[in-house]
Amino acid sequence: MDIDFAISTLTAYVFGMTIREIAWNTAMGDRYDADEMRAVVTRAAAGHPDMLERIDMDTYDDPQAIREMCFDFGLVSLLDGLERRLAT
Repeated sequence: MDIDFAISTLTAYVFGMTIREIAWNTAMGDRYDADEMRAVVTRAAAGHPDMLERIDMDTYDDPQAIREMCFDFGLVSLLDGLERRLAT
């Protein structure tokens, strides 16, 4: 039974990330402007100086790379957790 739940969890993660990717591509298309995104993030975080300090504004140059890094981090974390859980 645990293996079924593990597969369902993995499927839900991949679908969730895929839907987000489709939504981004549909909304943004070729219209992504890194400078505009930096300005929006700066305005959104204006009341949170600690958050502004942690934001690396250079990351907004390549949103595809950021999305890939987020997907990889989440997938590795999910698989590590499943490995630990299924081993017990």
